[in-house]
Amino acid sequence: MGAGRVLGAELFPWGAKQLFGWQADAPLDLSDRPEAVAITALLRAGNVGEAREVLEDWLLRRLRVTDQEPGRGVQAARVLYTTPGEAKVTRLAQALNVSVRQLEREFVREVGVTPKTLARLIRFGAVQDRLGRQPGGTLTALAHDLNFTDQAHLNREFRALAHMAPGQYLKFLGRRQAAEGIS
Repeated sequence: MGAGRVLGAELFPWGAKQLFGWQADAPLDLSDRPEAVAITALLRAGNVGEAREVLEDWLLRRLRVTDQEPGRGVQAARVLYTTPGEAKVTRLAQALNVSVRQLEREFVREVGVTPKTLARLIRFGAVQDRLGRQPGGTLTALAHDLNFTDQAHLNREFRALAHMAPGQYLKFLGRRQAAEGIS
């Protein structure tokens, strides 16, 4: 198998929704778009800089077409990212001077998922990141550092989202790194 190149852009959920109409219940596949086809061709030809420029131009054009001020749902989502997923919906609603139910409706409309789902995903990402950076740490310490109730709570949340236990995920990372020659 030969070497390949990948170029990607990580978007907040509301960015994917705003730019491309993404819905949480469906995958976002843009591979048949002319821009994506051009980027793939440039990467195959080794023109990474040009591919990056095409991607940036594409995203900026989409932003200009769909540009809108962030609503209360996006404002609340930003807070969730800064707290890593720990802000309570009731407090967010109070801060934005709206009812919890109204905030939840606006959040789903603007972000594409519920506040609770986004909070779970943010915390899950933090666990994945920490396991990748510090594979030798204990799960108990990780649960404590990331404000899970206990290690069992961390395990349940991780298993629900990854369909594997954190220990299995660590083994998977180890196998992948060994296969890629990463130490």
